[in-house]
Amino acid sequence: MEINRKDLKKKGKASIKRHYFIFVITLLLCAVLGVFYTSSTYIFNLMKGGNDETYSDISAKISENAYYNEDGELVINNAIYDSSNDIAQALSDYIQGKTQEALNLENRVNTVEENKPDEKVGIVTLGYRNGVLASVVNSVRSGSLLLTTYKSISKVIKDPSFASIIMLILVVLIFLAYRAFIKNALWLTARRQFTEAQTYERITGRSFLFLFIRKSYFRACMTFFIKEIYQLLWSLTIVGGVIKFYSYRMVSYILAENPKLNSKQAITLSRNMMKGHKWEMFVLDISFIAWELLNIVTAGLLGLLFLNPYMEATKAQYYIKLREIAVANKIEGYELLNDEYYVKTPSEEDLKVAYADIIELKKKAPKEIEKFTGVAGFFANVFGIILVNNDKAKRIAAQEENATQIEEYELIRSGKLYPDRLNPLYTANEGKLASKVKSLNYNRRYTITNLIALFFTGCLIGWLWEVGIHLVNDGVFVNRGVLHGPWLPIYGTGAALILVILYRFRSRPWLEFLLTILLCGVVEYFTSYFLEISHNGQKWWDYTGYFLNINGRVCAEGLLVFGVAGAAAVYVLFPLLDDALSKIPLKILLPIVIVLVIVFVADVIYSHFYPNTGKGITDYKDGKQTGCTNNGTSDNLYTASGIYKPSANSYYHYIS
Repeated sequence: MEINRKDLKKKGKASIKRHYFIFVITLLLCAVLGVFYTSSTYIFNLMKGGNDETYSDISAKISENAYYNEDGELVINNAIYDSSNDIAQALSDYIQGKTQEALNLENRVNTVEENKPDEKVGIVTLGYRNGVLASVVNSVRSGSLLLTTYKSISKVIKDPSFASIIMLILVVLIFLAYRAFIKNALWLTARRQFTEAQTYERITGRSFLFLFIRKSYFRACMTFFIKEIYQLLWSLTIVGGVIKFYSYRMVSYILAENPKLNSKQAITLSRNMMKGHKWEMFVLDISFIAWELLNIVTAGLLGLLFLNPYMEATKAQYYIKLREIAVANKIEGYELLNDEYYVKTPSEEDLKVAYADIIELKKKAPKEIEKFTGVAGFFANVFGIILVNNDKAKRIAAQEENATQIEEYELIRSGKLYPDRLNPLYTANEGKLASKVKSLNYNRRYTITNLIALFFTGCLIGWLWEVGIHLVNDGVFVNRGVLHGPWLPIYGTGAALILVILYRFRSRPWLEFLLTILLCGVVEYFTSYFLEISHNGQKWWDYTGYFLNINGRVCAEGLLVFGVAGAAAVYVLFPLLDDALSKIPLKILLPIVIVLVIVFVADVIYSHFYPNTGKGITDYKDGKQTGCTNNGTSDNLYTASGIYKPSANSYYHYIS
């Protein structure tokens, strides 16, 4: 039976319209982590500013690649000569004292404008030489990460040969673990999302956790990993590599439907499904060639915004058609395709038993949910704030939680949402776990006392985060922040504002995530501005040189950290903490909160006149970090988001 390509593509495009945002996010995540569609990241490479490396860039590169050999001679790794700037060679000569001309290099470089600055669009800097993401990417590309790891091993194991063997084994194990348990998991998750999206109008965030929910994470990942080994071995033969590539093509889709299968079952079923369809699949692949050429012209931007979702949706449609043929013809192993409602919507009759409790709940539910009224109603309904969690508040919360379950059931009944309880792997234990998760009720309202307590929790978590990173990386305790106590108000303020200002958006996680980024960006920018004008230009953080930074006050990387952390706090952490706080009697919790507020206000007043400054806190000069101090300590800094910012001139400390 021939499958119509035009029909597949038409239906695939229709699914993109319904699920565009989650499709793009999923495939962008796959591209960034190197799973597939990595060409979508090329556009970001073109956006970086400054084609020539600066003195500071090359200094940092030398510090990462310089070491002493057994004779005590300084050796500069060849990696620095990949630089697009001949200053690298001159700096190398300078450090090793080879030429008199090089001895004057530092003065010459410092008196001239430092090469080309980061390219700017208005006040937004597009260069990315600093930050966690840049550090990871640059260290991996240059090989300095492996070199640093090797040096660490060599300090423990003195035998160079044995150290090399240990390093090789470690690298192989890390690569295999990443390939098997991160890359493959995301691959299968993407397949599940795209296939499920061809049938249903709603795809929830739970789709990212389907392997965990079905308790199949390690089994499914290992099964797919074994398939990759077989395919790799077959690729050593020219004909076999091509044939087996298409024979095994459905394995990922099969595991996305039934993750409990072993490698033999999944591979055999894929081979049986692809019999007579390999050429057809090949033609489907090459039908996207024109689009791929356009994607190259746009440096991956077309793929990111349209082509990648289009191809994945079309291939998911192909699997559905191929599955339909396999079941109709009852090919060998077709019974393993046991998730009937994966590709078709259920009827009300199908739902009666599995959702009997929700159906009964719907019958007993009141016609209208009780409401908060008056001034209390305004704060409760708009900002999610209540004075105390009294009987009325508990009653309304229970009614709203029931209404949410009923609403979800209605979406399932109308064929818009996948029925989890009809999955063949669904168990009663899973139901209990799901109930516990739902009992968190992220749409809850917070009492004023608990909200203040959560503010201080956010302050403390932020302080521990930044202090902890500094302690781990440098082995030095630094009391981060403008205040003297163990709290960073910017974190607590951001947390409280997310709970209050964005209360009405919690039912839409993706919108909540984006608004969290925007809100935290505003808070961080104006906090930085206020601190500078109120403390004679003193900086507590500076993102100059970071990807997509605005005046050095905020950057894309920091805001992404805030966005992810904010979402985790709203949907998991704060509901858990609120449950714990609610168990503490008010007569105990209230005095504790009052004492914290008094101490905090006192710290704010004192710090206004005597702010917390010094090494590792405010080491900025003209918007940039200073070099190493006379005592040889490095100027490694941390931003408001806890992003590690190494000193540009740290090589002096390294070789001294």
